[in-house]
Amino acid sequence: MSVTHPLPDLYARWMADVLPDEMPSEPGATCDDCAMCVKADGEMPTSVYFFDPEVKCCVYMPRLPNFLVGRVLADDRPEGEAGRGSAEARIRAGVGVTPLGLDRPPRYDLLFRNSANTIGRSRELRCPHYLEEGGRCGIWRHRDALCSTWFCRHQRGQVGAALWAALRDLLAMVEVELARWAALQEGVHAEVLYPFLPRSEHDRRLEESPDGLAIDGIADETVRRALWGERVGDEGTEVAVRAAVGRERYATWAAPSIPERLRVGRFEVAATRAGGCRVVTHSSLDALDLPSQLVALLPLFDGRRTDEVLRQLEESHQVQIDSQFLQELVDWGVLVSVEG
Repeated sequence: MSVTHPLPDLYARWMADVLPDEMPSEPGATCDDCAMCVKADGEMPTSVYFFDPEVKCCVYMPRLPNFLVGRVLADDRPEGEAGRGSAEARIRAGVGVTPLGLDRPPRYDLLFRNSANTIGRSRELRCPHYLEEGGRCGIWRHRDALCSTWFCRHQRGQVGAALWAALRDLLAMVEVELARWAALQEGVHAEVLYPFLPRSEHDRRLEESPDGLAIDGIADETVRRALWGERVGDEGTEVAVRAAVGRERYATWAAPSIPERLRVGRFEVAATRAGGCRVVTHSSLDALDLPSQLVALLPLFDGRRTDEVLRQLEESHQVQIDSQFLQELVDWGVLVSVEG
């Protein structure tokens, strides 16, 4: 499970129709040799806390949509046997088993939602598809949207995290819609599926206070055009909107750039050591180690031209920042565009 292509084959084919080029990889997020565990030689991860090697990041029970359950059960490869067994065990338990797939048991959901800092630590909440032998995932080839798009480390910091979050939302929406479609295709009556629809879809309007135009069934063109601009009349579906967001974030990921003017972003100093400190921006798992001298000088990035600040750092403080390191500071959000 060393990630070279990060998505299962099915989802990779879908993304090929959405993104203009190949999927990014996250080689720093290794599963076989967990990047979040202390190494045998004592090497420590760049993180605020570490994972239990018997748990890793598998503190999550996936909601498997019906079509993925089918793929798991139909996988007759020898290496798919453990995954079939774990899926069958969830089906036999009967809790959370619906025409839409395998949901999480209420007890698990209750513990998961009300627990803090369990990722990488809680054996009680460890995924039922986790394989004790080798610490692998039994349904790796058929994992869901969240497991397919969550990484402990990102090559481009919060830029990569934002891209994967958008693709996660898109794939999760596709999972929901496809599961509903598949259930209907198999002859499940719509009334059976209706209670599983999110309440907001049919109750939200009852809870709102509409204005006069809305009561009369008239669209407020000012609001509509402010929302949609030139695309009025071509609003599209939620899946289309999420796909568009994914493409926009992919474009940002695919074209690194240094803003003309920078200021200091929001970050937390999580730890200090001789000559350096560990800072956290988008994720406590994906921290950044910086020299203390540089952190003290970051306020010089005050919205002036970036080249002017870099020149001041070199001439007045004998600190040189090359373009690759500067890009890293921008990617992690330590420095942000003055327009950002």
